[in-house]
Amino acid sequence: MIKRPVFLTLALLPVLYCTAASRPAAEKRIFIYATTDLHEHTGTLARIAAYVRDRRTAYGSVLFFDSGDFCKKGEPAIAETRGEAMAALLAACGYDGCILGNHDSAYGVERMAALIDRYNLPVLAANARWDPSVAPKNVKPYRIFDLDGVRVGVVGTVSQVLTYGPSKSLEIRPVVESLRPLIPQLRREADVVVVLTHGRDMWDEQLAKEVPGIDLILGGHTHKRFTTVVKRDGGITVISKGEPFGAAFREIVIRWGAGGIQTLTVRPVAVTDEMREDESVKKLRARYVSGAKASAPAGTQ
Repeated sequence: MIKRPVFLTLALLPVLYCTAASRPAAEKRIFIYATTDLHEHTGTLARIAAYVRDRRTAYGSVLFFDSGDFCKKGEPAIAETRGEAMAALLAACGYDGCILGNHDSAYGVERMAALIDRYNLPVLAANARWDPSVAPKNVKPYRIFDLDGVRVGVVGTVSQVLTYGPSKSLEIRPVVESLRPLIPQLRREADVVVVLTHGRDMWDEQLAKEVPGIDLILGGHTHKRFTTVVKRDGGITVISKGEPFGAAFREIVIRWGAGGIQTLTVRPVAVTDEMREDESVKKLRARYVSGAKASAPAGTQ
């Protein structure tokens, strides 16, 4: 868990804070990549997927998350599939976890539940209670990843407000209320705790202040990029939000040593035309954009 830092710099990107005056020799690095608010803008997904896959090959200890609102408002051909194209593309990109934002119920909670299982989307939803008749089998409250001996626990939350109204098939509980008993339990199982959220900035700040034990909150919803730190007695929580529509994504690098987080940096990575494209994601997107029927990636039916 992150203890109170020796120094903290927020004036410039990347954001950096450090918990030790000197770095230990046996240091490990964890890389986290995060998108949010894609809103059916898929033109950069092949480049983002290729970038993350290259980092997995180079470093090994890599995680990839999305903080919700991958549906609605975007490309007409993608929207016509009523969520299917986005579910298939997210699965093809190789995300380790994603959450449902307020727009992801646009085509119906029941349809989204079916798409989650059809494409094996790794949805995390600690504050959701599904009707048993539609509950996706692939949804979990959290997942724990062992990265070179460092256990990273990642909790997902569903947006507390559904833009298209409440559903009898899905009950959403308040995030703070849901995570207050869960985080202490997770801290016994994980070395680093990350929470994915999709809501107002003040809600993330409330979560950081009222639920100790969270190291990093990766948020969405507000369509603005910022990173801030919330200090509490005995620890701090970093809150990071990113740009919408896939124009950029975030890279978080955690340096681990001596049984704790030594430094954590956050920087935006702009997507450029010079980046390599993942061919499988590129071809899948092309089939959906052309209006042709696209089959699910292998192993996701």
